[in-house]
Amino acid sequence: MQIRLNWKDGNPITTQAQKKKEKYGKLDKAVMSIWECCELLNEYVDESDPDLDEPQIEHLLQTAEAIRRDYPNEDWLHLTALIHDLGKVLLHPAFGEEAQWSVVGDTFPLGCAFSESIVHPQFFKENPDTENPNFNTKLGIYTENCGLDKVTMSWGHDEYMYLVATENNTTLPPAGLFIIRFHSFYALHRAGDYTYLMNEEDREMLKWLHVFNKYDLYSKTKVRINLEEVKPYYLSLIKKVCHQKLPVCALFLFFFRHIYILKTHINKNVMFKLVYLPFSVLPRKAQMVMDELKEMKSIKLGLGIRNAWKQQSQE
Repeated sequence: MQIRLNWKDGNPITTQAQKKKEKYGKLDKAVMSIWECCELLNEYVDESDPDLDEPQIEHLLQTAEAIRRDYPNEDWLHLTALIHDLGKVLLHPAFGEEAQWSVVGDTFPLGCAFSESIVHPQFFKENPDTENPNFNTKLGIYTENCGLDKVTMSWGHDEYMYLVATENNTTLPPAGLFIIRFHSFYALHRAGDYTYLMNEEDREMLKWLHVFNKYDLYSKTKVRINLEEVKPYYLSLIKKVCHQKLPVCALFLFFFRHIYILKTHINKNVMFKLVYLPFSVLPRKAQMVMDELKEMKSIKLGLGIRNAWKQQSQE
């Protein structure tokens, strides 16, 4: 079992979480499509999950397909299920190669007293936050019913994926973002603690988290999902999340904002380099590149760009 002990050398857990958020909140680790990110998780098994010894992509698809079967009209919930654990890419060397204990496991609020319902609460006594008079009361630094959007959570894959989603202006509804951020907050949605920090909007979205949680926990099976069979459906959902209709070359990278595709010539081959630009200029600049690409018959749009990017990355 993985226990989230997000502190080292006597540093408060709150300080550790703030440092992780500053480090990874820049979103400068990699650029890839949502589906490529799903495939990247094929390399990892969540060691904190006693019910699953399959790669993470299997869990994502099993959860999404189970919800799709029972809630066929809630396509936003299907997509939320598919991407809810993508923050676990923090385990990958390209993103930081974080230890599992700092990425997976239960999450909980910081800046107020730790609940006894958090897994292995006895370990909190070793953390300086427990002795901090500003943090060790019921409300701590918060006010009653302030709203969970005002609450600082312990660092992990949930918080990272929530940052990725919000910073890239996705069009998932608030309930989808709520599920992504709080699906490991078991002290809330299983034990019913910390409800005094919630506002009315949180209470409405918690209903959807309870729906999602049943599938997140109980959809795990040894029966594998046919990847190629379901892939077109989820790719169509991914396109819906993009808040602007971008050209194909930018669309497959939509989840990370401020992207512009430049062509350069290396060894007489047309290559592509990704750089960051203000989002306001992206559609216009990307369209200029697309217009140039259409005149280059040797390059296939979409797949050719993707392969060129991978080739350049390897070099």
